[in-house]
Amino acid sequence: MARKHFDNVRHLITTTGTGEITLGTVPATWRSFAAAGAVAGDQPGYTIQDGDGIELGYLTLGAGALTAARTVIYSSNSNNPLDLSGSAILECTPLASMINDDLVSFVRAQSASSGEKAQARSNLGMTTTGQALATAMNAADARDTIGATSVGSALLTAADAAAARTAAGATTVGSSLFTAANAGAARTAIGLRSGGASVKNADYKVVASDYEGLLVLSGAHTLTFDPATTLGAVFRVFINNGASAWTFTAPSGSQINGAASMYFPPRSSAEILCDGTNFWVIGGSLAFYGTYTPTVFSLTGSYAAASASGFYQVIGNLVTVAVYVVITSNGSAGTATYCSLPIAPAVGTTGCGREVAATGWGLSVSVDSQMLLQRYDGGYAGASGYTFRATASYFI
Repeated sequence: MARKHFDNVRHLITTTGTGEITLGTVPATWRSFAAAGAVAGDQPGYTIQDGDGIELGYLTLGAGALTAARTVIYSSNSNNPLDLSGSAILECTPLASMINDDLVSFVRAQSASSGEKAQARSNLGMTTTGQALATAMNAADARDTIGATSVGSALLTAADAAAARTAAGATTVGSSLFTAANAGAARTAIGLRSGGASVKNADYKVVASDYEGLLVLSGAHTLTFDPATTLGAVFRVFINNGASAWTFTAPSGSQINGAASMYFPPRSSAEILCDGTNFWVIGGSLAFYGTYTPTVFSLTGSYAAASASGFYQVIGNLVTVAVYVVITSNGSAGTATYCSLPIAPAVGTTGCGREVAATGWGLSVSVDSQMLLQRYDGGYAGASGYTFRATASYFI
């Protein structure tokens, strides 16, 4: 530890003999070494007065600055430690050697001995490595002292930032990362989008810069993609849809979830992953349940008063729809009843139904561009006061 001085420190010494002392009571208006900030290992200068005897030197403080070993520079006992009586007084005092020997001035340093220089470095608190650095004969020796490798040495001696990056083996991309002005620029350097959500309210084609981005879809439009070979394996993009449905269409030569296109329902979220060949919709919610109001009309004639309500669920490319039709006044309607669908089907299919208010007839249900309802034998099933319930599932 370095030799130090602490102001206004005094202790009464009740220890006897010539050895280590215990730093005892502190007189009024004075401080202890501990109170002055001293710690174990500090070496403050001191003066001990014991009767007519006097002793000057350096202490080496023990744990908690409560004890001390004495290194005597001068004493009335032939420069040996005083044989303390138990009634001595110790005071922290600066010594001439602290000026002449320990704090080496620039002028004195020119003629200081190697031992004095070593003491000066110790007084500055230098570690072994620090002292080796201070005495290194040249820059190369200094780098060796701190264990610098050839790469480390090249970094330490680089003439500028570019040379340092070259020394570290940074590629063009690595250099761009090192010099990026902000996080967004860093992501751009490694091919990532700049961050944040991107709102799409018209038809949009997914491109490479959308990697790991969030596309927020608005309205009812179509999402297409750059070729899978261009986007590459493990390309992915996150999708969040609003209140309208979108259609996802794979590029030529690829499929999305095993098909050329797929319906993406409202209020859904998903991750689209490219494997370099095809596209897959994974995670998120791809099921949607909603209501709609079907338009009701007849194949021939027209209803005087009829209404309908509808419910539908979308899971992937499959839509299941259920309708409830009330014929209040049949008018001239005949042959068959038509109900509009919530989403246009890709292919036709059939379903089932029943008249539930009067006859209990089974209904023949077929789906094309509309849902068609007839009596089980192909006849017209309606009349005033009749109610139909029907359901069907179809692909989109």
